[in-house]
Amino acid sequence: MEDYMLFAIGLTKIHHVGPVLGRQLIHYCGSPEEVFNVSSRQLLKIPGVGNNIVNEIRSGKVLVTAEKELRVCEEKKIKVLYFKSSLYPSRLSLLPDSPIVLYQQGDLDWEHRFILSVVGTRKPSSHGIEALGKILDGLKSFNPIIVSGLAFGVDAAAHLFCLKNELHTVGVIAHGLGSIYPADHRELADKISKQGAILSEYPWSVRAEKEFFPMRNRIIAGLSDGVLVVETAERGGSMITAQLANDYHKEVMALPGRISDKWSAGCLKMIKTQEASLVSASEDIVRILQWNESHEKQMIIPFLEPQEIFLLDLYIDAHPISLEYLFIHAQLSIGALTQLLLNMEFKGLIKELPGKRYLKLI
Repeated sequence: MEDYMLFAIGLTKIHHVGPVLGRQLIHYCGSPEEVFNVSSRQLLKIPGVGNNIVNEIRSGKVLVTAEKELRVCEEKKIKVLYFKSSLYPSRLSLLPDSPIVLYQQGDLDWEHRFILSVVGTRKPSSHGIEALGKILDGLKSFNPIIVSGLAFGVDAAAHLFCLKNELHTVGVIAHGLGSIYPADHRELADKISKQGAILSEYPWSVRAEKEFFPMRNRIIAGLSDGVLVVETAERGGSMITAQLANDYHKEVMALPGRISDKWSAGCLKMIKTQEASLVSASEDIVRILQWNESHEKQMIIPFLEPQEIFLLDLYIDAHPISLEYLFIHAQLSIGALTQLLLNMEFKGLIKELPGKRYLKLI
């Protein structure tokens, strides 16, 4: 594995350093390795970094733990994906709170054109399972990657359909790869890893905790072009995933279900409040996600500066991007970034919207 991976994993093991602060540390210091090399005084200048974090970084103890983790990954043939590497899922890497590293068991092309996340209740109706099967069957010609959470119910139904129909599928779990929850899905997880991947942001031996599941849901939302909600109550993990997908400017789609059905209440609510598009057939998903449209050829504009091209490449769809998001990824001072955005607006490349959001115009 790459030398920087030791330091990237070490960074994730520092208490009170999550994905957002971890990215800030890397941005300010230049690389994961430099986080552990710069002085305490420099570290304390970084917003959100206090003495406890600095002391943990300077002690180097997390690197010892990270080295052990790397050995386990090599032994178990687990891939470790760093968020700035070409192997990391690009759709996910663009999000400000995506994991610094991911642990992956299995092989997958994350640049595949068609990726769909499927979520729903653990207690689906026969109607819901039948509808899901018909929709996925209608998408088979696109050979999509189907992402879900390896839970009972809708998740398992989506994974099993893929295995039966030779489609790639991904199970995103809320614990390390050393265990499977629910335990009844160990065999399912093994089959998925051979026909797709099992994915986690947690090291090998980490056990499932209640608070890990909502955090896991952001990965399910971020990996794909859109999220299909099959059946859900008005509260629960599927609704959290849908909300996250909306926050990430992903397409959210929902099966309408029956108005008297508890497990359709969440879908109906999202459709009614325009937080999700109503879908009843595979053709709806193809239309909403524009899967039938050919790839647009990359536009070559001679007068674009490299930094301008970089910022334009951060756009994955037609939705605007916030100034905060651009700042996290641009690796420029706020003054330099503001000037760059102003120049791009003069060139007609972007347009500033209310709330410090920027819309791509080309």
